[in-house]
Amino acid sequence: MAKETEEDLLLKSFMAEVSEVGRDNEILRILSCFKLNPFEHLNSPFDSSTDDVKKQYRKLPLMVHPDKCKHPQAKEAFAALAKAQQLLLDPQEREYVLSQVNNAKEELRAKRKKQLKKDNASNINSLVDEDDFIFISSSDGVTYFMARLLF
Repeated sequence: MAKETEEDLLLKSFMAEVSEVGRDNEILRILSCFKLNPFEHLNSPFDSSTDDVKKQYRKLPLMVHPDKCKHPQAKEAFAALAKAQQLLLDPQEREYVLSQVNNAKEELRAKRKKQLKKDNASNINSLVDEDDFIFISSSDGVTYFMARLLF
């Protein structure tokens, strides 16, 4: 019977340690989030409803509450979650955040499209052996090329 109690205490201690590690990891995740993205702080998708935001906010602060967590930065993580929830529940702030996210997505798409075109052009150039083509410039400034047949 005493052995079971010792095993139970060991298991309880282990689970408490695992829980503390989970809390520490969550604090580090929150503090490493992009400061201007409250969705990331709450670990929520951009299309989450206000009800989803409230549900997520009820769960996360329990993990990082300074009274329940020994991590030295628990207070900052807790404050970041509160600010994220406040921003996402205010319709004007939420609209502003979503517009900034959409602008950033569009800018990223444009950069990726430009890079893809550049990469495709360089891939085509690397596939073409200039010795296999004859380039002819016309009098109107247009350059034509003709492939040489390799027989």
